[in-house]
Amino acid sequence: MDLDRFATKADLERFATKEDFERFATKTDLTEGLTQQRAFTESLRDDVRKLAESQAHLTVTVAAIQYTLDFLVTRLEAKGVI
Repeated sequence: MDLDRFATKADLERFATKEDFERFATKTDLTEGLTQQRAFTESLRDDVRKLAESQAHLTVTVAAIQYTLDFLVTRLEAKGVI
């Protein structure tokens, strides 16, 4: 049998050991992280929805104010005040 085909202990030392892999995240860690990320995403979506609703309300309010101002300007112009 030709033993030159097989790796020696010295050849294998450059590869990661079991202890090296303990520094990395486990499947459980990744699952928990994904769960936290999903909760954060849902919270962010809720915040964006609230902002959009507020923006819509402000748009309606500004339009009502503009309508009132236009009406008042028209009346003042008709009376010759401006």
